[in-house]
Amino acid sequence: MAPNLWELEITESMVMHNPMYLIEVLTNIKKIGVRLAIDDFGTALFSRPYQALPIDTLKVDRSFIRNLLQDSENQAITEAIIAMVRL
Repeated sequence: MAPNLWELEITESMVMHNPMYLIEVLTNIKKIGVRLAIDDFGTALFSRPYQALPIDTLKVDRSFIRNLLQDSENQAITEAIIAMVRL
């Protein structure tokens, strides 16, 4: 199966354990063509190291998306996450 047909998904909390090592590992995985995704984004106390991750997909945690149109707080958090990853 071709590597570009795969997507490796990790949770945001996995990145928190050793972000510098994970950046190196994920960069090598990305080089062979595997797509990378971070799931449950926004649930951990995540800081700037995510910007160095070679990710293709960012999955905002369901708790922020649920009732998005009715919950102005979750709407603000989701908008902030989107703005943050665009930097």
